[in-house]
Amino acid sequence: MQFGNVPTPHCIFDNCYKLKPGHYLKFSITDSKFSIHKYWDVYDWYNKPKLSISFQEAKIQTEKILKSAFDYRMVSDVPVGVFLSGGYDSACVTALLQKDRTGKLKTFTIAVPDIGLNEAPYAKDVSEHLGTEHYEFECTQKEALNLINDLPFIMMNHLQTVVPFLLLWFVKWLNNKLQLL
Repeated sequence: MQFGNVPTPHCIFDNCYKLKPGHYLKFSITDSKFSIHKYWDVYDWYNKPKLSISFQEAKIQTEKILKSAFDYRMVSDVPVGVFLSGGYDSACVTALLQKDRTGKLKTFTIAVPDIGLNEAPYAKDVSEHLGTEHYEFECTQKEALNLINDLPFIMMNHLQTVVPFLLLWFVKWLNNKLQLL
């Protein structure tokens, strides 16, 4: 519990188990049995020989790989926006997506002033610097408490940090309400 999640293979539900990272479950309809298979292991990648490239080339390759991954996830039949917290990660994603874009990327921030973790001013600064179309909304403690019944349906890995999942759900709720995207 001190790490904010339930370790694999345990789960908060009785008789349910999580798969280990890098594994998949194969179920046979004919005999109603399943088997677990490993498809990836972080140690295999960690133990690969180091690349022999300069720091400058590493920066270029890193940006190219990140840009490709981000662009791939932006393919959609509806407009897509970015949750901008004001931290380094979301600022990086937003900067790479806004770069070379003809239109303004839509960014969203949920201000949470009641809990003392309001990053909205930082997100606004990042948005202004990058030139995105920015939307900021406030989620009060009362609104967050109203979401508690939906938590089991929102969270991917139960007992993870709750705030990001509430914020993502709130963005979805807000989009449905206002049809911004």
